[in-house]
Amino acid sequence: MRSSSPRGSKVSKAAAIQEAARKSLTKLLRALSAFVFECGLSISEVNSLLRTAAVQRAAMRQLEDSTRVNISGISAITGIPRAEVSRILKSNGSSTFGAIERHQNVTSRILSGWHSDPHFLTAVGCPRDLKIFGGGATFEYLVRKYGQGIPIRAIIDELERVGAIRLVSSSQKISPKMPIAINPLITDQKIKEFDATVDSLFPNLLSPSDAAFVEKVVGTKVWSGPVRLLRSRSGPNAVVLLRELQSKLAKKQAKHRPRETQKVARLSMTIVYKEADAQLAKISFKSRRNLSRNT
Repeated sequence: MRSSSPRGSKVSKAAAIQEAARKSLTKLLRALSAFVFECGLSISEVNSLLRTAAVQRAAMRQLEDSTRVNISGISAITGIPRAEVSRILKSNGSSTFGAIERHQNVTSRILSGWHSDPHFLTAVGCPRDLKIFGGGATFEYLVRKYGQGIPIRAIIDELERVGAIRLVSSSQKISPKMPIAINPLITDQKIKEFDATVDSLFPNLLSPSDAAFVEKVVGTKVWSGPVRLLRSRSGPNAVVLLRELQSKLAKKQAKHRPRETQKVARLSMTIVYKEADAQLAKISFKSRRNLSRNT
């Protein structure tokens, strides 16, 4: 039986890493999609944001080794056409109102039309309560005009789910409650917490030169005593934090569950550690080798 060549082994290892990365990204994007939907954003808008962020990040990578940005190089690594790369760099990542409007999801487009189209406004410019069916300016007509062919029942269900409308059954009318379909549980504080997670977690995962690591420790029955695994891996300071969490969990347990029932909670902690030099190292630019075409 012939053994595989070193080159074949390297290729298979690289392919396995890519496949693992795809699975990990799918898991990440599945969770991120839930956040996107609750914020009233569309996948089209997220795709546009991803392309912009990818171009910006690729440009930053180039500037780590050079003094100039190469549009063709960015296109090569991202797969984004050079014309689009150039446009993104010139716009500095900012989107015009027209571009944002084009990427809106259908529910936000319907609500936007309801709040801006004169057919659906009162004399003082406020969105009118609309009959669901019938002639003239009805909700059915609004969905037909802005809903891109999606059935009216699906639109009503989704707008009701996020609390964007109020259905008055007695009069068969619908009242708007918000101009954009955003889950009311999403707040500025939630966005700040999301920002903090991104700022602390991802740079540490992708910068091994900064001596960064992320350690996840999981324990069960956290209110019954210290978790040895957490203490042994994270040091004595983690015990103080754990006791505070134990206290909060115990209070929540007593408040929401009868005393005769005892549920087991599972506590998952992600500990992020990063070292930084006291002085910033000078950036050394590598000279760009000129290439000549032999004729």
